[in-house]
Amino acid sequence: MEVSGQVLEAAAQSMYHGTLAQQQEAANFFSSWQNSNNALISSVRFLSFATDSSDALEFITCCVILYASDQWFKYDRNILNEIRSMMLQYTFTKQHNPITSAKLDEIIAKMAFNDWPEQWEDFIPQLQSFIINDSSEIDFNSQTHVFTILSIFLNMISNSPKISLKRRAMMIEVFIQIIPSIIQNYMTSSGNKDTNGLSDDPSSYKINSSNIDKVPSSVVEAFLEFAKSLCSIIGNNTSMTISFTTYMFITFVNIPQYAEKSLIAISEL
Repeated sequence: MEVSGQVLEAAAQSMYHGTLAQQQEAANFFSSWQNSNNALISSVRFLSFATDSSDALEFITCCVILYASDQWFKYDRNILNEIRSMMLQYTFTKQHNPITSAKLDEIIAKMAFNDWPEQWEDFIPQLQSFIINDSSEIDFNSQTHVFTILSIFLNMISNSPKISLKRRAMMIEVFIQIIPSIIQNYMTSSGNKDTNGLSDDPSSYKINSSNIDKVPSSVVEAFLEFAKSLCSIIGNNTSMTISFTTYMFITFVNIPQYAEKSLIAISEL
C-alpha cells in the first residue's frame, strides 16, 4: 500500500480534528495501512524520510510501525537491518514530543526483543554510541531513551508470552553477564570501573548523591524504571544485589521525589 505524505497528513488531521465520521474513516485508512503487505518497511521509510510531518502523523506512523512489527520475521534480514538502523537514527538524532518518544522506545525495545542476541549482538553498544557524556540536552535526551528502551526490553523478556521458558532463561542469563559493562558504560564515571562486577562506591556512578540535583528528573525517573526492571532479574546474584541496593539507598531513598520509585525498584530483588 503506497500512499503519499499529503494523503497521510490529511488522514492524521482527520483523526485528531475531524468529525466522528471523518475520524472513523481515517482510523479505517490507517488500519488498512498497518495490515498491508510491507507495512513495516514502508512506514519506517516514510517516517525516516519525511521532513514536514505533523506531530500527529509522526505519532500515528509510530503506532503503525509498532503494530506492523508483529510481522518482523517475514522480512528479509537485510531489510530488518535497514529498519533497525533507520529507527535508531530517527529516535536518537531528532527531538520528539513525549508520546512519540515513548512509542519510539517501545519500537526499539521490540526490535531488540525479536533479534537479540543472535541477530543483534551489538544492540547494547549501539545504544551506548548515542550517549556522549557532555551533560547537554541532547545527551540527557539520549540517556532517557536508553534507560527507557532497556526497561521495556527487560520487561518483555521477563513477561512476554511469545517466547519459551528456555529462551527466556537464556536471554536473562546473557543479559546478567553483561550488566557490569552496561553499568560501567551508562552509569559509572570514568576511572571507577570494576571489570569484575558493580562498583561498591556509590559516588562512582554518573547519577550520584552529589550531582543528582543537576540531572533532569526525566533522566532519573527513566533510570529508576530501568533499575526496577534490572532488580527483577538480578535477585539471585548476591554481590550484584548488595552493591546495587547500597547505591539505590544512598542515592535516591532520601529524596522525596524519587524515594517511592527507588523503594519499589529495590523491592523487586
